[in-house]
Amino acid sequence: MDTNHSKDYKKAFYSKLEDCYLGVKIRDFHQGNIAKSGFSNLLKIKEQYFTHIKAYLDKEITSELQSHDIYNKLYTFFDSYLNESGTPFFTNTPIYKNIYAKVYNNSKDTSLFYKTQNLYYVKSDTFYQNLTLSDEKQNYEVFFDASEYKQNADNNKNKIIFKFVNVETNNQNKIQISIKVTNQKDLFPTLNNVFKQNSNEFSEDFLKDLKQNAILKDSKIKINEEELKKNL
Repeated sequence: MDTNHSKDYKKAFYSKLEDCYLGVKIRDFHQGNIAKSGFSNLLKIKEQYFTHIKAYLDKEITSELQSHDIYNKLYTFFDSYLNESGTPFFTNTPIYKNIYAKVYNNSKDTSLFYKTQNLYYVKSDTFYQNLTLSDEKQNYEVFFDASEYKQNADNNKNKIIFKFVNVETNNQNKIQISIKVTNQKDLFPTLNNVFKQNSNEFSEDFLKDLKQNAILKDSKIKINEEELKKNL
């Protein structure tokens, strides 16, 4: 690592920051008992804060490799996106910067931007966990088993699949309808889908499984489709 380049970026950044943040220095003086103006007081406070920030950065950024990378990026950002007063450009970014996105127009507020903003995305995903719900009359429960749900490795939105497992009596002697929740379409090929393809209507196979289930028949529990949909 060339330490001279690192020092050059550091010096350039502080120079740019000082130009943007402090501007022209005003000589500190008192004229008799006349208090300094509010503006000159503000500049003095800003100068003190700049000194504090500079000391903080010098303390935190120690290694040469880290210093080169950070000060390079800081200087590039300040030099590319801020004008001499430290505010975002109100015109097109200079062509020689090879950045062509427009910073400002009359219909939008001024905001900072970066050239590659459209090349990034915020990864989002829905986490499914096991859940047990009960019908309104407390006659049966629906258990959603999400143990086979696999979190997406990328930002693809995999379709959620509900598979009917069985009907059984749980430890509390409550009739329970078990359903697998997964986003892996090749899992459980022998189990019937709860819903029709690309629909929120129950599949014929699922309804048939419920009607023919021995436990539901023996308990004389009739599943109300609309009520069951509320749980699903």
